[in-house]
Amino acid sequence: MGAGTGPPCDVGSRRQGPVATMKVAFLLLWLSLLPQPARAPIPCGPDLLGPAEVGGFTRGIGVSSTILHGESEERDCAYVTQRYEGKIVITCDEGSLNITTEGCFPRRCPTWQSLTVKIGEASVSASPINTIASGALEWRLCRNLDTLYRGKYIMFCNFGELSVDTSRCATQWDPMDLPPWDKRSRHFSLGLVDGAVLMLGGLGDAGPLREVWQWDPIEGSVEGTWTPTKKIPPWSGRFGIAAVRQERESGEQVMIFGGNDNQNRRDVWRWLRHQAIISLLLEESNATGTQARDCAISDDVLRCHAQQGVSGRKWHLSHYLEESTEVHLDVLHDAGPGGVPPGAVGAGAMVIAIELDHCRQIFRAEGGSWSATGCTGVQPPWARAEEAAIRLGPHGAAYPGQQRQLRFFLDRARQEIVLYSDGVPMVPPGAAPGQLGVPVGGGGCRDYGLTMRDENDTSLASCPNAEPPVTKMHLRVIEAVVWPEARIALRSLRVKAPAGYWQPIVDAAPWPARSSHSAVGLPDGDILLMGGVGESGLLNDVWRWTPRQCTLLSDMYPLDASRYALECIYPCKASPLYGQWYQLRNAPWAARQEHAAVYTVSGVILLGGRTAQGFENDVWKWSYYGDFCTLSWEGEWQQLLAAAPWEPRHGMALVGFPRPGETLPETILIIGGFGGYQPYSKIIRGQPQAGEDKIIPRSDIWCANKDFQNWRGWTEIAPRGPFSPRAQSAAVIAPTIGDFSMIFFGGYDENARLVVDQWRWTGENNTFQCQSDTLGAD
Repeated sequence: MGAGTGPPCDVGSRRQGPVATMKVAFLLLWLSLLPQPARAPIPCGPDLLGPAEVGGFTRGIGVSSTILHGESEERDCAYVTQRYEGKIVITCDEGSLNITTEGCFPRRCPTWQSLTVKIGEASVSASPINTIASGALEWRLCRNLDTLYRGKYIMFCNFGELSVDTSRCATQWDPMDLPPWDKRSRHFSLGLVDGAVLMLGGLGDAGPLREVWQWDPIEGSVEGTWTPTKKIPPWSGRFGIAAVRQERESGEQVMIFGGNDNQNRRDVWRWLRHQAIISLLLEESNATGTQARDCAISDDVLRCHAQQGVSGRKWHLSHYLEESTEVHLDVLHDAGPGGVPPGAVGAGAMVIAIELDHCRQIFRAEGGSWSATGCTGVQPPWARAEEAAIRLGPHGAAYPGQQRQLRFFLDRARQEIVLYSDGVPMVPPGAAPGQLGVPVGGGGCRDYGLTMRDENDTSLASCPNAEPPVTKMHLRVIEAVVWPEARIALRSLRVKAPAGYWQPIVDAAPWPARSSHSAVGLPDGDILLMGGVGESGLLNDVWRWTPRQCTLLSDMYPLDASRYALECIYPCKASPLYGQWYQLRNAPWAARQEHAAVYTVSGVILLGGRTAQGFENDVWKWSYYGDFCTLSWEGEWQQLLAAAPWEPRHGMALVGFPRPGETLPETILIIGGFGGYQPYSKIIRGQPQAGEDKIIPRSDIWCANKDFQNWRGWTEIAPRGPFSPRAQSAAVIAPTIGDFSMIFFGGYDENARLVVDQWRWTGENNTFQCQSDTLGAD
């Protein structure tokens, strides 16, 4: 085929050979090196969900609206579970969701959150003070829920839910069992050294009460038992008395002063809690014997000198002393100027007779020895020759001319009398081991059916073959006599009085008769008596009792001297039982009644009361120092507050709490009372008188402390009590229940009725500082 004459050439195919391939590759490489155009990112739409895990809960979650790649959106953790708060972070990554829950945490409890708490009978709303983290707690005061409660409760937060534990909340006031005594007001009560309480008198439905009750705490318990004293007190039934507890050598005692038994009184009595030796008045005796005129008292000594007959005195004891266990005589027995004729039968004898029940037991000192005869009749010569007698003790134990201390012990268990002379027992000869005394009424007979014999086994007389002549051995009469040609000088006659004995101190003290007054014991043993209401009206006089006698007549008998006011200008001598009253300057405070007073570490604190102008809420302090009868010893009054923050009142109860381990109060509380402000005395235009200002009975508690503005700062511990508001009640600290506890009982309440209920109050740890417990874990 010639050129141009063959088939047509495929020029394109020929150019796609190796060279063309290389060109294409080069072109592609060149194109790849050129800048690429931007690619649009993939967004995340609201229909896209991803898993979110919060606190063990998992839930699908997405965005609320489309977000672009790299953008984020926050969602509440509560979307997954309400137990958590914080934010979940959702991030879009090329159309995928990246979900982070690190910002979620357990839900807290904020201050605006609240819950209803039931405490006692009330339901109240409570909220946290500060935001509480979940799993944490907050301590709160129970009084914030109800002012009648003390202690702390716990508020918990658990994943945003509040709960409380009120198990530590305790009532400040707790009712106690109703006492067995009748309802009353205007009674007086005070605490005894072991936590017991003594309640005296009062005003009942039938009038003044003649009663004494004692409350004894039950060991290991917050309860106690009331029991009346064994005997009705010898003083007349009365109310509005004042009383003071004291510690003396004879033991614990209570002194009471005045009161009203339908008229005001000014007598003074002493109550002995335990057995104690008391003196009998030598002049309060009757003549006995055939020559009774030969007895006389001078220089506080009873002297009897018999010339031809029997001369002596006898003392009749009241039934309040019938259970006395000992008789003591300080006596000198001698023969007198003429001496004792040798061998004279009966001449020179001294006889002490003790009548028990209706049996008179004779103890005779004669010829240097003691002898005893029982149940001898009632008239001298008492011991007849035919009656059984037994010699006691060693010969020479009764020689005349020596001052002797005689003690007769009344052994009621064995029905014996044991005679001690100067501490030596006068034991019957041949007495069995352990036998020190002689049987009452039986001479030397133990069983009242044997024949008595002397040391030579010689029959002396037959004892009565009968039942013992005594049963209770109640002490009735004591006699001391001498026979002819002898004399005695009796310096003192004392008995060991039974526990609970009331001893009259003075029938008419020098201060005016009164009631609704106050009295406090001073650290030196003196007593301060203040104010009250007397026959002439309200009083503001102040009297100080001191165990001294200062009289113009130095030989005046102490009982007689106690009826007269002490005069500092005269010589003084000790008078520990009767003492005398000294009138101090009248107080600067208004005359008043039903005020309250207590002796504290700072002196006497006196407050409130009812005056001629109305009710008072002033506070006063009395303090003293210096030597007896000096101006500083008379003391000085200082007004601490003209108007305390509590409403004016009278008839409130007052207690004083000492620091643990101390004796004098540093904190005082007042409870209740009757009073308020006179209408319109605190008027605000357009406003009625506030309820708390009205004249009403009250049940609040106010507290003052010596370190809190020196008794000038007062804190309201409780605005009310669970009992009916009242006045003229009694309150006494109860150390056996707690450091800051008291019992509160009786009174006259808002319903115009006497009440008989009793309550127990226990304060908080900070009550001593007049503060509420502070917040924080125990």
